[in-house]
Amino acid sequence: GWRTRKTSNDFYIIQPAVKYHHLSKCADFIDDHHAYEHLDDDLKTFMKDKLKVFIKEDMIEQIIVFDLKNEFGNTPYDVFKTEFYNNSNKFGEYNILIYDKSAKKYWAFEVKHTTKSCYKHHKYLNNEFIRDFLDRNYGSRENAAVLYRGASCEDSDDGSLYLNITEFLLAVEKHHDMDKAMSELAAGISQYADK
Repeated sequence: GWRTRKTSNDFYIIQPAVKYHHLSKCADFIDDHHAYEHLDDDLKTFMKDKLKVFIKEDMIEQIIVFDLKNEFGNTPYDVFKTEFYNNSNKFGEYNILIYDKSAKKYWAFEVKHTTKSCYKHHKYLNNEFIRDFLDRNYGSRENAAVLYRGASCEDSDDGSLYLNITEFLLAVEKHHDMDKAMSELAAGISQYADK
């Protein structure tokens, strides 16, 4: 019953600002639709805030996947989202998986639209069952990290990496090689931690 599924990468609205505008209009339903009129203002605000975070994370994830697919082009790297199911129930996902087909190894990422440093956002990255499943299908995992808007750092509790999205994309663009990009980013974290 376990399987992975590549995303359809819904880039049918090419301009992120246009897509963001349309998705943001969904929040208007909470204020305007009669199904929500019985809710108090605090709950409506909470629901709208949650929806906005979901929209921003979805948008930033799609932009990163799109940029990585363009960056790697005709290389041995395949970039996609993985979803994990037990029968028909979704168990978890990696927002981005970069698979080096020739070397049979991969890098896993979760994407968060937050600036909060090392805030325990890696709930699936350290799941051993998911990791074993991917190891069997994609070879060895080279690294796993959370891509977010804050400063790159390492979680002192379990060593999970938190990488700044811009720094990550610039390192990939500079090297066109995941091993070199991740080495540069890890060295930057070590250098920062030593100061």
